[in-house]
This record gives sequence, C-alpha cells and structure tokens, in this order.
Amino acid sequence: AVPEAVPGSDDALQERSSSEEEPQCFEMDAAWLKRASYTGKTIVPFYLDVVLDMNGVVQYILTGNYIFAAVSGMIFFASLSQQLSRGAISKLWNATCESLKISQSTDDLEMIMLSEKSVEAPLQLLLQFYAFPFVTSSDVAVFSFICSLLLSLKSVAEAAYWLAELKLHDALVTQYDPLL
Repeated sequence: AVPEAVPGSDDALQERSSSEEEPQCFEMDAAWLKRASYTGKTIVPFYLDVVLDMNGVVQYILTGNYIFAAVSGMIFFASLSQQLSRGAISKLWNATCESLKISQSTDDLEMIMLSEKSVEAPLQLLLQFYAFPFVTSSDVAVFSFICSLLLSLKSVAEAAYWLAELKLHDALVTQYDPLL
C-alpha cells in the first residue's frame, strides 16, 4: 500500500499541480524531429507571413508611402475582421497546439490557413510586388519585403494547390456561408 499524501504537504502540492497542468504544445518525445519538420515547413511560415505583413504596413509608413500603407492595412484588417467574425482567431492557438502534437495540420488549422492564403496573401503579394521599388530607400524594408514576398508566394502556391488539386473550394465557401 502506498501512503497517501497529507493535505498541505509538499507531496500533496506536487500531486495537485501535476494534475492541473495545461497541455503543452512543445512536449519532448520520440517524434520531436517530425514535429520540428512540420513546424518549420508549416507553422513558422504561416505566423511569420502574418508578422511580415504587419511589418509591411510599418515600413510603408516609415518610407513615406502612406497610400500603400493604407491599402495594405485595409487588406490586413479586412482579413483579420473576416477571421474574427468566424471565431478563427480564438481557435488558432488551440488548433496550432493540436497540430503540433500530431505533427500535421488539423482541419481547423487548415481552414484558417486556407482562408488567409487564398484571400489575404494574393492581395498582399500583388501590392508588395508593385510597391517594392518605392521602399528601396530603407534596407530594412527591402529585406523584410523580400522575405514577405517569398512567404506570400509560397502561401499563394499552397492555396492554389489546395483549391485546385485537393478540391477544398467547397469547404472554404461553406466555411463562410454554412447555408451553402
């Protein structure tokens, strides 16, 4: 017979805290290489693309290109409001954690990424490609725009594959209008 922990003792506190822990996204186990590969190919570029798009607005402002900043901001905030209206932002962290645990994207994360990659990424890609010569006065803007252009191009190519080859267009449309 194993003695039970006395309430208030260090054993009882440790037992209670270990049972109340929230699930961790980055638990180390035997599949860490597969998880790291998935994270590097899918999760990091997705989040980095969003950060670089926000940075693009700042770079437009810093280089004096206020019209481009306004258009880029409208694209970004239109996409953000679309995601907020569907509750995708609140699902994003949980979907990311679940995807990291199984080392592949969950349906929720795929739909969130597909929405971003098929709506926001092509518009930002076109705008940044056109506006690139206007931001060459800043080395930081040039470097961040090159990275953002490459990530947006990757996103658009993935969205085209998902929509054309995997036939996910119907899933994307019904995500916006469940009555369809």
